[in-house]
Amino acid sequence: MMPQDKLIHLLGCFAVFTILARFIPAPWAVGVTLALGAAKELIYDGWMKKGTPEWNDWWADVAGVLLAWVVKL
Repeated sequence: MMPQDKLIHLLGCFAVFTILARFIPAPWAVGVTLALGAAKELIYDGWMKKGTPEWNDWWADVAGVLLAWVVKL
């Protein structure tokens, strides 16, 4: 079973990609969504010390985007 934190990342990026892809081309939506996920880890969690930056969080973001893209097809 996936930890709740990773599930939140997956579902959040699924939602962000799905919304963005309605307004901009899907490849751009991928880039923007993953950039937001990376910024959350690097800036909010790392630089601002509001959490713990983790690679696995970003990989959950990637999984959410990929899953959303497959569903979009």
